[in-house]
Amino acid sequence: MLKKITSTKFMLLALAVSAILVLAACGDSNNDSNADGNNDAEEVGDSVDWTITGIDPGAGIMGSTEDAMEEYDLEDDWDLQESSESAMIADLEEKYDKEEPIIVTGWKPHWIFADMDLKMLDDPEEVFGGDGDEIDLVFNKDFEEAHPAAYDIATKWAEDWSEDDEDDLMPAIFVDGEDEEEVAQDFIDDNQDRVDEWTKDAEDMDLGDENLSIPYVAWAGSTSRSPVLAKALEEVGYEVSVDQVEAGPMWTSVADDEDTLMATAWLPATHDEYIEEYEDDVEVYDTPLVDKAPLGLTVPEYMDDVDSIEDLQKE
Repeated sequence: MLKKITSTKFMLLALAVSAILVLAACGDSNNDSNADGNNDAEEVGDSVDWTITGIDPGAGIMGSTEDAMEEYDLEDDWDLQESSESAMIADLEEKYDKEEPIIVTGWKPHWIFADMDLKMLDDPEEVFGGDGDEIDLVFNKDFEEAHPAAYDIATKWAEDWSEDDEDDLMPAIFVDGEDEEEVAQDFIDDNQDRVDEWTKDAEDMDLGDENLSIPYVAWAGSTSRSPVLAKALEEVGYEVSVDQVEAGPMWTSVADDEDTLMATAWLPATHDEYIEEYEDDVEVYDTPLVDKAPLGLTVPEYMDDVDSIEDLQKE
């Protein structure tokens, strides 16, 4: 009888100890989970020195990023670093090669998304415009009357242009390091049948002043497409100056000069302040060059602890 009682007590004691251990383990697990949840933003922030690597200070995406930092309560903890597209990409490539964390301002179409495995962070408040802007062809309001042949070529080019064309052009310039003017000429030579369609009616039209200007912002897409448009216009006798400028001067020059057009307007969100200021002085062609051009904070896929801008918020 004594042996039976002792055995029973031992079994009860063992069960009690097991229960305590299980509860303790659950408590530790919950604490670890809470700690991880609270520290995710801290870990990500520390890993990138609480810095978002941006581009030119006048770029629309920089303004949108500042708005996002305010909307998501990041402005007290995070710093938006002004840079340039080329410097941002150099930093991204260096970190990516070492599989180190980095957060940059990204947009599509852009060759980096084909060259590297990247993801845009979810933006539930749609500060960056949801699915993205259109990229549009814009003329001075008097351009068509002053240059009917150039207007005809540019609009036919816009009707025929596609994101696939940009995907073909960008790697040659930004990965292989070829000159954009030479890449544009190669495109013209390889697509002469398309170019002939763009220019066939213009050959019988009035050229107007033969000196034209195409300003552009040094983003990958516009750097690729703007020289192609210039080369197409030169096919019928125009002399075209293709000049890299900041977004503000680009819009100002189109608004002020009847000899100017551009293929770098991100509307309605990214360049909203410029179209609001200059809408009476410019014409936005109604067929976009790119239907949807999303923007947002971008990270390498290997940063699997961050998927949304909300993940950057401190608890």
